[in-house]
Amino acid sequence: MNRLLATLLLALTAIAALSAQTEGQPQQPGKGDTGRKFSLIQTDEGKRTDQKNIFGRTENFVPLQTVGRAFSDTSLLQRSDLRTPISDLTPMTALLGVGAPVALFDLFHLKQDTDVRSMRYYYAPNHKYGYDDVLMFAPIATTWGMYLGGAKGRSDTFLEAVTAQGIAIALETGLVFGGKKLTERTRPDGSAANSFPSGHTAFAFASAAILDAEYGAEYPWLSLMGYTAATVTGVARILNNRHWATDVVTGAGVGLGSAWIGYYLSDLIFKKERPQGGFLTSGDGAPWMFGIEKGSQSYLSSAGTYAPDRTGAYTGLSVRIPLYKGWGVKAQGTLLECRNTEKGTNLQGYLFLVKADYMHPFWDGRIWIDANAGLGYGSEVRLVTGDGAYEASAPLIAGSVPLSVGMGATVSLLPHFGTRLGADYLFSPTALPYARDSKKGLSGAALTLSLHYLLPR
Repeated sequence: MNRLLATLLLALTAIAALSAQTEGQPQQPGKGDTGRKFSLIQTDEGKRTDQKNIFGRTENFVPLQTVGRAFSDTSLLQRSDLRTPISDLTPMTALLGVGAPVALFDLFHLKQDTDVRSMRYYYAPNHKYGYDDVLMFAPIATTWGMYLGGAKGRSDTFLEAVTAQGIAIALETGLVFGGKKLTERTRPDGSAANSFPSGHTAFAFASAAILDAEYGAEYPWLSLMGYTAATVTGVARILNNRHWATDVVTGAGVGLGSAWIGYYLSDLIFKKERPQGGFLTSGDGAPWMFGIEKGSQSYLSSAGTYAPDRTGAYTGLSVRIPLYKGWGVKAQGTLLECRNTEKGTNLQGYLFLVKADYMHPFWDGRIWIDANAGLGYGSEVRLVTGDGAYEASAPLIAGSVPLSVGMGATVSLLPHFGTRLGADYLFSPTALPYARDSKKGLSGAALTLSLHYLLPR
């Protein structure tokens, strides 16, 4: 597996270098070729065109440089006018738009580390793969593949690039090792007392932020790939039972913060003028939203004798599809877990919901208030025995059709990034118990915090 991933990583680096080499080479018009460079709005080479962007605001669109024929179809993603890498954010925007959401998301995990580990034991007890050891290097390898291929990045010189990235990696490494030494937190598999924070995740996100800084404005698809690789690395550390959820979330924050500081200090050293932009507004068009949700729920607390003695975990993914004006459809899949510490048992289940959703903007689109309602499928709820590692499970409550109503507020201070605080009420009158000492029906509330990637309609 590691050899295969290493081969794929080298191939990705080679492709990035190849695309960089082809940049700037004139493309000869041929059959079916207009001779123009690819752009979301076709313009003559070298001219700018004022058009309304996907936020409904007037922006200047620049013809995009061709990245080679192999990547011509990805030009729809190349919207540098709407892309601001994390490294270029002002200190206040970086703090409020990145630091605060990551810190809040981490706080939501503080009392749920054991819940997340229980989910891991239940759904992926035998997951032991080393792809995270390779994948963490994918973003930085791609960055230098682009550089060695001749692509012009954010840094004007080799020394500037090495300085910014060197400071970022050195700071990330120091914070990780310092944190491990200070906390001496035991890993979930009990192998060592150096769990907090996750070094793999910190390096992966620092590398992804470096890739975003150097080439994200020109090649947004590279940023998307970099952050995806970093996220998968972090999730893999949990699946491999090497880290708690808070280790991973904190590691991501350390990596992103270190990259921002690295480029900030490098700009001071080389007297480079930094962008002075503030918050990006998003007009009044309700966006697409792709997010990861985390929170607490009392839905499984109504399970009778085996009900947990504290609120349970709520972890899932969601996507919102805009339809007309503020209306849209939201689909979400959620894992549920509740623990009864006295009995040494926990309940496991999942939900898949489809909802009608309405969003209304405030403060020129920086804040969105939403309301939603819908229904879906609730899985069979199983009673799991075993303290820590999964041992055995038995069905407790049959599958059902849950109803859901909720509302929330999304704060969007950065391009394509938002934080949502939501509250939902779940009610499943059709949930039938297998055991006599369990109640008929399930109901309860859920309070969630979610991080979203936004794509305006």
